Amino acid sequence: MKFFKKSLSLLLAVCMLASVAMIVASAEETAKVHRPVVSDIVNSDPEIQVDTYRYYFYMPEHWRNEYNDTYDGQDLASCSAGIYWYTGDYKSDDYPGECTNGWPGYTIKNRDAADDHIFYADVPVSVGKVIFNGTVDGGKPEDNLPQSKYAYQTIDINSESYEAGDDKYGFYEDAIENFNNMIFVIDEDAKAVNDYSGATTWGGDWFYYYGDGTYGIYPTKAEAEQNNKVLSNGEFPQTLQIDPKSIMLYSNGEPSTANITPNDPEAEAVIDDESVATITQNPETGVVTVKAVANGTAKVTFTDANGVSRVATVDVVSGTTRVMAASLKKATLTIGGKTTISAKVNFPVGKTTYKSSNTKVAKVDAKGNVTAVGAGKATISVVNNGKSASAELTVKKLANPMTVKFTKSVKANAKKNVTVLVAKVAKAQGTVTYTVKGNKKVSIKAGKLIIKKGLKKGATVKVTVTVKANGTAKYNAATKTQKITIKVK
Repeated sequence: MKFFKKSLSLLLAVCMLASVAMIVASAEETAKVHRPVVSDIVNSDPEIQVDTYRYYFYMPEHWRNEYNDTYDGQDLASCSAGIYWYTGDYKSDDYPGECTNGWPGYTIKNRDAADDHIFYADVPVSVGKVIFNGTVDGGKPEDNLPQSKYAYQTIDINSESYEAGDDKYGFYEDAIENFNNMIFVIDEDAKAVNDYSGATTWGGDWFYYYGDGTYGIYPTKAEAEQNNKVLSNGEFPQTLQIDPKSIMLYSNGEPSTANITPNDPEAEAVIDDESVATITQNPETGVVTVKAVANGTAKVTFTDANGVSRVATVDVVSGTTRVMAASLKKATLTIGGKTTISAKVNFPVGKTTYKSSNTKVAKVDAKGNVTAVGAGKATISVVNNGKSASAELTVKKLANPMTVKFTKSVKANAKKNVTVLVAKVAKAQGTVTYTVKGNKKVSIKAGKLIIKKGLKKGATVKVTVTVKANGTAKYNAATKTQKITIKVK
């Protein structure tokens, strides 16, 4: 059986159509739909055990998107792509999960630690063909859904074996018994659009996977190193290479230009549709700069002196407004303090505006300058074209500027009452109160100690005086305490 077929059966057409059917209209909605995870289904029943092969798939950089690349640097389980098969054990359409209208495939949440472009899944050996999807929930291009532009998938991949010379590119002279622990790498030059579903599909080839993010056409890495044929990062063992093989530009924002670099500086480049994009090639390096003109698809073909050609696909689209995470220069202020809020706006429409959820706490002007006006919390938002991102601001009261000049030692009289100023207060905000503890014959009023007669002559009495400013809506409360010595004569 040949690895690539020139046409698809009606059954395959229906399956591929299902694999890109619309299920959601946004990334947030996509996250709420639970697909069966291949590792949770296959061999989950201890009474039904089948032999499996582990298949690796290298996802090209431009397939990465908000639907499959939520990897935060720690939680690999947050990432997912998709896999589908329709024959053999545990065929995908037996396990549609909660999906009734979308493609009945499996979610792959396994990602290789050596290279997070690489996904892997354990698939029953009875499965003869699989389809790898870069987006778990697809969509047809004509639906104009956000995920439609990411509805990339492979063609039907032969997952049984290679007879001698059965691979498309002639890398293997001998037969390969099976593809267990091998990796399927997509050839970006083998790109097509399915006539039935409108899905963008890619071919490629199987390689021996060395388990560290590298692969090759030799069974061991040592043999590949000896022949200088260790591959990685989606490379194919071809003479002329270009990077990247596919780019997306925007007609209404950045990036509107991109570079394509050949490994042969003498390879000449031409573009087939200058109404979509134009190119400029550096005569010394061969690097081509592509500039977007209008929405559409164009192909840039590089040809070397031997007649070998490689094609890069240029998609020019209109980007939809996205306001990335907003950030405050300072997240905590005191009343009267100032800061600014900023957020990157992709594909803005009209003016970007700013809003405070609580203007009694903070105000924000038309340029994103924030002023704290009252204690509390406020959410400051950056808004464009109905899309927004926000950050929370905490506003605290100012420190109370109260100062107290204490008299630490005073004299009293055993035979008569004595009143003496011991606490002189300045700059207090809010009502000031005074208390004294330590002796029942000593009280305080307006900062003055009132010492009643009757204390023992020659005694030394110690009391503690506390002065408190209760604060205001703008200022915190403040407390000052002092021990005072009273000498009785």
